[in-house]
Amino acid sequence: MSGKFLALAALCVGIVISSAAFAGMPQPPQGTTRHMQGPPPNLDRMAMTNLIITALELRTGRSADEIKRIIGDRPPHEAADELGIDRETMKAICDQARSTLLDRAVQAQMITTEQAATLKSIPPPRPRSGTN
Repeated sequence: MSGKFLALAALCVGIVISSAAFAGMPQPPQGTTRHMQGPPPNLDRMAMTNLIITALELRTGRSADEIKRIIGDRPPHEAADELGIDRETMKAICDQARSTLLDRAVQAQMITTEQAATLKSIPPPRPRSGTN
């Protein structure tokens, strides 16, 4: 057997094996993409969401379940509109939630005071929207 034939055979075997590996991966529901399913769960997002929901309960008088339904996977400005608060108020609520989360992380000795100060000194990531 020639070297070219062996290389071609090895390439074909590699393609088959990698195809089989990808075929076993979970796929998004028909008609959707991974992007449409939202970001994967993570501790920071869950903690921030809980703090924001609590603040919105106090601000709007609505229940946590209703706020969760309204927020869903929407950008904050859309949720603010439906909750009847302006975007600056929503931004302030999100900023306060972030500050509270960092303060609680310091209290729990998960991060240092200096690390919290560093994180507070940089702007938080903001969700992208089509209405900059």
